[in-house]
Amino acid sequence: MHTPEQPTLQSRRVRRWLTHLWREWTIESWRPITPAFVKPEPLRWNDSEVTAAWIGHATVLINFFGIIILTDPVLFPRVGIRLPGFTIGPKRLIAPALQFRELPRIDLILLSHAHFDHFDLRTLHCFDEDTRVITAPNTADLLRWTRLRDITALRWGETKVLNFDQQTKGNVAISAFEVRHWGARKQRDDYRGYNGYVMERNKRRILTRANGRRALAAIR
Repeated sequence: MHTPEQPTLQSRRVRRWLTHLWREWTIESWRPITPAFVKPEPLRWNDSEVTAAWIGHATVLINFFGIIILTDPVLFPRVGIRLPGFTIGPKRLIAPALQFRELPRIDLILLSHAHFDHFDLRTLHCFDEDTRVITAPNTADLLRWTRLRDITALRWGETKVLNFDQQTKGNVAISAFEVRHWGARKQRDDYRGYNGYVMERNKRRILTRANGRRALAAIR
């Protein structure tokens, strides 16, 4: 008597993935994205102060005494695997408070880890080689097809002092620290790192961490 083959773990994962895709393209595709509640006006910010605005999820725009910093930029309707003409992945609930064209010139991007909702290549392709990047260990390879070239990977406990004297803006020190999270982008690349950061300038500190909830944790 033939015994039916039991479903394997891999086949169950495939079915769950196909079910997820079906839901995304039948239900989520029709769901509208809620407009942002507030629209920041960064061009009116004072470069002699510290100003920050939540753009969405883990994306925070910071004017740190004239140095413009953006954390984990994600500005498109979906995150996930990009295919020609569409993206396979979750749809955002709330629109970003600013579109890319509305951002000021970004001096520095901080990337906490390689999850799709923090390390969005479609957004990162919008920036050019003049924007500097601090990222977690073993994630810089993901940026090879972007125009970003000034990339530093920091391990926990390491500090990088960035000099913006050419723009007459001075220096900012970025230190990486351990957070309670994980860094894998896909199923088997768990070697990728994950960081929180402390930014220090003019005797003031800003702390950011890898989790999207309360990404900007403190300003002191």
